[in-house]
Amino acid sequence: MDPINVLWLITIPIVSLFAHLIYTESYSVPKHFFLSVAALTTFLILYLRALRKKEPIVINFTVFHILFGLFWISSTASIINIARDNPYLLRYSLDVNLYLLIFVFLSWFFSNYMNTREKIEKIFLVFLIVSVVVAANGVLNYYTGYDVFVGLSPDITYRGRIRSTIGNVIFVANFLNMLTPLALYFYLKSGTSKLTKILSFVFITLSFYILLVGQVRSEYISWVVQILLGLSFITLEFFSDSRSTRKKVSDFLRCGVWQFIILVMVLLVVAILLLAFPNPLNHYKRIGEIIFSPIESRITGEVVQEDFIRRKVAWLAAVEIWKRHKVLGQGIGSYRYYGGSAVAKVCNENPKYRFAWQPFDTVHNDYLQVLAEVGLVGFGIVLALFVWLLTYVFQNYSKLSEDKKTLFLVLTLSFTPFAVQMFFCYPVQILPNSLLALILVSTGIGEYFNIQKNTKLRVKISARIVFLIGFIFATLLVVGVFLRASKFLSDVYSRQGKVALYSLSSLIETEEPKNGELLKNNSTVSNTALQSYQEEIKNNITTAVLSLYKSIKINPSNGIAYYLLSNMLGYDKTLSMIHTNMKEFFDKLFKEFCEASAKEFINSLAHTLKTEELLELKSLYVSLSLLDISEKVSLYPLVQLAKTDRISRIMNRLSNMALKSDLSDKLRVALSNEIEKKFVELEKTALKTIYEFSGGWITYMHAKNPDIETATRNKEDIHREVIHCVLNSGELDSKRLSLVKRISDFEREVCLDLERNGYWGIPDAGLTFFTTFAKQLAEKDKDRAREILKSTLRDYKEIYNLVVQKLEKDSRFVEEFETVKKNIATLLKAVLSRESANLNEIVQDSFNKAYRKALENFINYDFSRYVEIYISELRESEFGIRKTIYATSPWKYFATPVIFAVMNNLQNIQDVGMISRIFGIVRLLVDPSFATSMFLYERYQIFKHMYEYAQKIYQLLGQDLLH
Repeated sequence: MDPINVLWLITIPIVSLFAHLIYTESYSVPKHFFLSVAALTTFLILYLRALRKKEPIVINFTVFHILFGLFWISSTASIINIARDNPYLLRYSLDVNLYLLIFVFLSWFFSNYMNTREKIEKIFLVFLIVSVVVAANGVLNYYTGYDVFVGLSPDITYRGRIRSTIGNVIFVANFLNMLTPLALYFYLKSGTSKLTKILSFVFITLSFYILLVGQVRSEYISWVVQILLGLSFITLEFFSDSRSTRKKVSDFLRCGVWQFIILVMVLLVVAILLLAFPNPLNHYKRIGEIIFSPIESRITGEVVQEDFIRRKVAWLAAVEIWKRHKVLGQGIGSYRYYGGSAVAKVCNENPKYRFAWQPFDTVHNDYLQVLAEVGLVGFGIVLALFVWLLTYVFQNYSKLSEDKKTLFLVLTLSFTPFAVQMFFCYPVQILPNSLLALILVSTGIGEYFNIQKNTKLRVKISARIVFLIGFIFATLLVVGVFLRASKFLSDVYSRQGKVALYSLSSLIETEEPKNGELLKNNSTVSNTALQSYQEEIKNNITTAVLSLYKSIKINPSNGIAYYLLSNMLGYDKTLSMIHTNMKEFFDKLFKEFCEASAKEFINSLAHTLKTEELLELKSLYVSLSLLDISEKVSLYPLVQLAKTDRISRIMNRLSNMALKSDLSDKLRVALSNEIEKKFVELEKTALKTIYEFSGGWITYMHAKNPDIETATRNKEDIHREVIHCVLNSGELDSKRLSLVKRISDFEREVCLDLERNGYWGIPDAGLTFFTTFAKQLAEKDKDRAREILKSTLRDYKEIYNLVVQKLEKDSRFVEEFETVKKNIATLLKAVLSRESANLNEIVQDSFNKAYRKALENFINYDFSRYVEIYISELRESEFGIRKTIYATSPWKYFATPVIFAVMNNLQNIQDVGMISRIFGIVRLLVDPSFATSMFLYERYQIFKHMYEYAQKIYQLLGQDLLH
C-alpha cells in the first residue's frame, strides 16, 4: 500500500479524535502539530520520489491553487505591519503564515492525489467512521457530562456539554453537518456494503439528534442554503436533460425509496421526542441543569438579538483594526492581540454595546478576520476565490459524466455548512473541520472532477529547478513544523506550570493553617507531617517556576506563561518559597528579565534596605517586567490589572523608603523621580484597565460580581481593585484623588449606559470611597468634606433615581424571587422523587417554609443600618489596608438556614451521592450565577442607602451637627 495513503488514513483519525486537557489548555494545539508533521512527511516523500526520477516533472494546478498561493503571499506581506507595530508578535504571525503555507500545499496535494473514486470514497469513509465516534461521544456528554477522551465535561447547559473531541458544540455540530451529505451518499448509493450503510444510518441519526439538541442556529441556516443549492442543481439538471432526470428519479424510487422512507421515519420520531413535549430524552425541554428556559428560547427574538449584537461588536472591532492598515492589514494572526482593545473601543464609543463586551480572541467571522489581518488585498483574493468556486461548481457540474455528478454534488453540499459557519464563527481555525473542508474543495477541483481545460494549468519543470524549489519549500515547511512543535511543547510546559501553581495555592490555603498546630507539637508524627508538607511545597514551587520558565524560553510569545510566572513573583508567600528553595534561579530571573535602568536603581538602594526589603523590591520589578512582555503578546485586561497592582506596590515601597531620614540628597532625588515616573505608569495602566473591561461583567461576572461579599473579598470588582491600587500607592494627595475621581466617573458612565439599556450596573466603588473619605475628612476639614459630598451627590443623582425607580416600581424582583424558588423545588423533586414521594413532600415543605421566612427577613432588612456600620468600619481603617475589610451579603446570611432546613431532613438517607446532589441544589441559593436577582436586589439597596447616607452626612455638615 502507498505509504502516503497509510499516513493520511492514520492522520485523519488523530487530528479528529486526539483530545486531552492533561497536555494543553486547548484541543487544537496538538492537532495542528500532528497535521503539520503529516504534511511535511507527505512533501518529503513526494520530493524524494521526484529527485529519484532525475528527469523533468509535470505539475498540475488550477486557478484555485493560484489564488490560494496569492493569498499566502499577501499574508506574508502583511507581516510587515506586525514587524513595524509590535515585533513581539512577529514569531506568532510567522507561525500562522507558515501553517497557512502547509494548507496551500495540502490543497495542491489532495487535488492531484484524489484522482480515483476509490481513493475519494476511502478517505471520506474514514471521516465518516471518525464522525460516528464524535457524535456518539457528544450524545454521551449530553446525558452524562462525561467525555470518553477528556473525562468529566461539566457545563452549566446541557447543550454546552456536546463538545466532544472537536471543540465546543458549534464546531461539533458543524463537523457533523458537513459530513451528513456524504453519509446520505453512502447510505443511498447502490453497491455500498451493508456495514457502511449501517454506519451511515447510525451517523445520520446521531448527527440529526445532536444538531437538534445542540441548537446551533448557524447550522440551521446552512440547511436552508443547502436546500436552495440542491434545488438549483436539480433545476439545472432538469432543464439540461429532463429525460435523464426522470430516469434517475425512477432508478431512485426503485432502488432507494424504502431506505429513504425508513430514514425519514426514524428522524421524524427523533424530532418528535426531542421537540414536541418534555421528556427525559430532552431533559424535560430545559437548556441546562440550572437554566430553566425551554430549548426553543435560543431562537426567540431577544436572545437572537443579544447574540447578534455580541457578534456585531467583534465584527466592528475587526473593521476598527482594518482601518489602521487598509491595504495589507494589521498582520496575519494579529486579531488575538489587537481584538481586545478594539472591542473595548467599540463598546465604549457606542453605549448600547456596553453589555456586549467579550474576551473573544477571534472575530467570529473568518471573512472579516481576513479583512482585519490581511487587508483589502487578502480579502479581495478570498472574495475572488469564492466567486471562482461558485462559478466553477455550476459550469463543471453541467459537463460531468452521469457517474460523477452525484458525488460532485455531495462534495459541494458538504462544503456549504463550513462556508456558512465562516460568517458566524471561526471554523477555519478548528481541526478537523478545516481539514475536511480543504479535502472537499481540493477533491472537487482536482484531477478526478475538473474537466474544464481553461481552469487547469500544467507546468513542466526541470530536475534542477525541482531540486531548488523543493529545497526552499521543504525549508519553509520544516520551519513551520518547528514553530508548531515549539508552541505545542510550550503549551505543555505552561499547562504543567499552571497545574503546579494551582496545587501550590490549594496547599497554602488548606494545609498551612494546620502547620501552626504541628509546630506546637514536637512529636515524630508532627515532624514527619511537616516535612512532608514542606517537600510537597518545594516540589510544586520548583515544577511551577521551571515549567513556566521553559514555556517562555521555548515560545517567547506565550503570554499566559509570563503572566503566571509574574504572579508567582508578585506575591509574598510564593516569592518567599521561591527564594527559599530556588535562590540561584531567582537571581537568574532578576538578571534576565529586569530592565537595566531598574537594576541600576535597585542596586543604588541596596545599602539602605534590609535583605527582605531588597528581595521584595527586586521581585516586584521582575514581576512588572514579565507583565510588560506579557502585555506585548497577549493584551488582556487581567494583565493590565496585574500591572496596576505591581506598580502600586512598587510605589508604596518607594514612598515608605522616602520617609527615611538617613538618605542622601542624591538618593532622595532618585526616589522622587522614580515615584513620579511610576505614577505616570500607574495612571495610564489603571485607566486602560477599566477602559478595556468596559461593561464586561454582563458576560464575565468576575469583573463585577453581583455578590457584594465576593466582589469585595475576592478581587471581583474591577473598579474597587483599581481604586485600591491607587490608594495603596502612597499618600492620598491631589493627584491620586483626581485619578480616583476619573476612575469613578468612568464606572458611573458605564453603569448608567447599562441601566438605560436594560442591564445592571451599580457604580458603588466610587460612591463608597467618596462617602467614606468625606466622613473621614469631616473631622479635619468640614468645608472640604461638604464640597466633596456635594459633588458626589450631584454626580450620582441620575443613577440613584434609576435605582429607586427600579426598587419601588419594578415588579421584576418579586417575580424572579419566586422563579428561583420554583426552579430549586423542581430540581429537588427530580432527585427526591426517585427515593421516596413522602420524603420529597417533607423536604419540599421544609424548603418552602424556610424560604418564605428568609425572603421576608431579607426584604425587611435594615439596609440603612448596614451601610452605617460598613462605612464606620471603612472610616476607621487606613486606606492601604481597607481592602481587608469586605462587605457581607445579607442574602447569604438569611439563605443559610434554608440550606440547613433541607439538609436536616436527610439524616436517615444512606446514599451519599444523593445527599451531595441535594446539597448542591439548595446551595444554588447562595450562587450569584443562579440567584442573581437576590444579589442584585441587595446591591441596589446598599447603593440606594449609601447615597442617602451621603445625603444625611451632607445635611449634618451644613447644620454643623456631625460628630
